[in-house]
Amino acid sequence: MRIRSMIVAVSVAVSFFCSISLADFIMLSGTVVDSSDVVKPVKGVLVSIGHTLYRTTTDSLGQFSIEVPSTVKTMETRSLRRLTGQVTFNSRLNTIDVSRAPNVKTVSLFDLKGSRLFCTDFTKGSRIRSFPRYTSSISIVTITSNDNSQYSFRLSPFQAHSTFSLSNITGTLGKQAVQSAEAVKLLFHHDDFFPVERPVTSQAETFSIAMKPDPRHFVFDQTKIHEYHFTIAQSDSVYMEKNALKADDEKVFVPADFTFNDSVIGKVGIRFKGSQYYLLKQCFDSTGRLTDSAECLKISLKVKFNKYDDNLRFYSLKRLNMHGMSDDPSKMREMISYRIFRDMGVYASKTAYIKVYINGAFWGIHLAVEELDGRFTKSRWPEEGDGNLYKELWPSYHTEVEVRKKLATNNNPEDSADIKNMWNFCRRYIPQLTAANFKETTRQYMNIDYWLRYITVDRAIHNADGIMTWYYDTASGWSGNHNFYIYEDDGPQKKLWFIPWDLPGTLTKTDMIIDDYGVPEWNVKPSNCDSAYKIWSGDFALAPNCDPLLGATAEAMWPEFVATGEQLLSTCFTADRLQAMVDTYKELISPVIEKDPTVTSEVWEKGVEYLREAMPILNKGYDDYIHGKSGSGEAK
Repeated sequence: MRIRSMIVAVSVAVSFFCSISLADFIMLSGTVVDSSDVVKPVKGVLVSIGHTLYRTTTDSLGQFSIEVPSTVKTMETRSLRRLTGQVTFNSRLNTIDVSRAPNVKTVSLFDLKGSRLFCTDFTKGSRIRSFPRYTSSISIVTITSNDNSQYSFRLSPFQAHSTFSLSNITGTLGKQAVQSAEAVKLLFHHDDFFPVERPVTSQAETFSIAMKPDPRHFVFDQTKIHEYHFTIAQSDSVYMEKNALKADDEKVFVPADFTFNDSVIGKVGIRFKGSQYYLLKQCFDSTGRLTDSAECLKISLKVKFNKYDDNLRFYSLKRLNMHGMSDDPSKMREMISYRIFRDMGVYASKTAYIKVYINGAFWGIHLAVEELDGRFTKSRWPEEGDGNLYKELWPSYHTEVEVRKKLATNNNPEDSADIKNMWNFCRRYIPQLTAANFKETTRQYMNIDYWLRYITVDRAIHNADGIMTWYYDTASGWSGNHNFYIYEDDGPQKKLWFIPWDLPGTLTKTDMIIDDYGVPEWNVKPSNCDSAYKIWSGDFALAPNCDPLLGATAEAMWPEFVATGEQLLSTCFTADRLQAMVDTYKELISPVIEKDPTVTSEVWEKGVEYLREAMPILNKGYDDYIHGKSGSGEAK
């Protein structure tokens, strides 16, 4: 039986704690407005210290406040013996006793969002103090000694009496660092605006932020359903079907006159979209004949707006994906999953429901999904958005040819893409990676906080066809995962950022790989990494923990992963919030579903009800998972 851990392993619990001191906090506050109308506040802006747990959102007046450490420091982790003795927390009596720890100067408690709940100074007075009944979930405790060394660990209130031996705790000693390009930044993100970054200094600040509207927000307005009309010549339509199995070939695009709502846009390229979501091989034979299976009634499409006019853009977009959602009865899985990623600060595509018409005929409801390309990277990294974007290049051994083949941007010979950093990541970093050196070495290539946020959402939504599903070919010995991109920004350190892609196999009550087929979770190392597990359609899969990057992450960062998961559960993954999204989207698309020739209303209603029922199950299941399993080991 999975049980809630009473005390999580002592450690520096949040990786942000390794970069700044928690001794003294200051309040950062401010207002966010629309740069095109400076009197108009922007509600719902995600405001965060980097990609850490310190985050909040702006209110209806565009205002925010967030507590952050007063001094930006780099921290050098050492094993310290200066702080000795024992500290006892009595959660039943709400007292803290440091009478057996003479060198303790202060004790502070923080919630997982970074807000300080309690702080007391033991330099004078009683060594036993009362503290308020602070929270019903795990909190962060920071103990400061007389020489200002610090110890941070996690405390659960579910155990009435908790005693910690300080001599067994690894602490951190602050060492003032020169402010650099990697200094802590305050990030501002909102789906309708370009992001903003501001450096955080050691002084309290009031910020006045003006965010520039992103022209694409009109396309991805989730409160509306726009109409997309395409007119295609009969001969071109036949050509597109006959060449459906070559959908990845740029030559397969055919011309179409495109009208958006009532506005004529111009001539664009259109083709069927091939992906794991809609396996074209199941829908077309070699002659282009379409099968009559239910999932093939609506094929996904891709539009290239500048195919016949280099200067044509559609609200700044060059391309757009239109997913048919044929194997999703609810028509909501991708919509909700992409949104959860974005809400957690992970860079992911924007989406919106649309109505598609071809030659006057209604092809039903589709999901517009933002293309991952140079427009995407420039909108997320405005100052560093010209870097390399790689499609499904997992960090393992690759030849130079293989690395270049995976380029999705800077992929023309004249671009002369510099792949040295990715090459080093795959060929030098990964083979030497261990749990012991993970934190030190990984920071050179990745933002660890961001990486944990990606994994956190991926696991919570039961993504059964993403980075954690390692397909295995028993005949050739090949293994690999897919449905992700890696962006290498063009900043000084060329950091690598994972981006999710194709999310239809999500939000099921059970994880289709872990629960249904018994493949070990990513934090569980099997006794034999060569063991293959039979999964759907006769395919096989390997345990994800056997991958060096995933295995080392689980072993080195499990407490931080749990802390990130707890934040997810308490913010954007609550059962009420998830069910509210289902209800909102149901009301929005219901009139369109009734007219969709490829959808049976009864099947759709059952799909929606299943999804609604799944939300509290997903929330509770994830809570049980992160509190009932240890990192890199057997389930408890």
